[in-house]
Amino acid sequence: LSIPSIVRALPDSADPLVENILSTRMNPDEENAAIENYYDQMLASGGNGARPWEMHLSAPDARSGLDAACIKRNDMVARELIPSRTTQIKSWSLTSNSYGMRDREYALIKPANTIRIAVLGGSYEMGSGVQQENMFSEILERMYADSFPGRKIEVLNFAVGGYHLAQQVWVMQHKAAQFSPDLVLCFVHPADASRNTDYLANLVRFGSDMIYPELYSLRNRAGAAQRMSAAELKNRFEPFQHELNSWCFQTISAEC
Repeated sequence: LSIPSIVRALPDSADPLVENILSTRMNPDEENAAIENYYDQMLASGGNGARPWEMHLSAPDARSGLDAACIKRNDMVARELIPSRTTQIKSWSLTSNSYGMRDREYALIKPANTIRIAVLGGSYEMGSGVQQENMFSEILERMYADSFPGRKIEVLNFAVGGYHLAQQVWVMQHKAAQFSPDLVLCFVHPADASRNTDYLANLVRFGSDMIYPELYSLRNRAGAAQRMSAAELKNRFEPFQHELNSWCFQTISAEC
């Protein structure tokens, strides 16, 4: 018997079950991959309205574009945007300032009568896949300028595609803090908890410098070793998700 003939023979009440069985669904790893550089995947789909997992499967190189705009690092930061450079990535371009931010130039010393807002995040916040003037940080800055005439408000974008919460700690301490922001917006997403285990597993697999004693302590208590498979490493880090998130938030908060 063919599947269509079996489906026709079932009562209408079985429709939800049939839909659940026959529909293609992502597993957690596929879902994480789809979230990474989501805008890149949208563009790679050619505007055909495909869902994120379809875009990822049909364009496996969709994430490679941002690499051309980045400097690779052998530590937990992993990569940074190359300062003062414009990189064409498919149908959008990425221009970085002299501090390696996808943003216009800002003075390091905050001007008088200015409120500064620092944005920490990943692909969504960096505006992966959209032109510079359409990034939400740019739109927010223009909205503030219209709403508060006579008061300068700057929205500085420190986000980098693919960054995880632990990387935001480093960005806060080594980049954002030197600009003396009055407000820090650190963005997180529902999938970040599971993505953090992927991130930690990769740090161990590739022997990356974890920089922070807290991350080395977490690795040691998890019993994680480079010889282990990615799946085993992720399983070992799973119980430490809450602890990692708490450390990241507390460290960023303390820096503020």
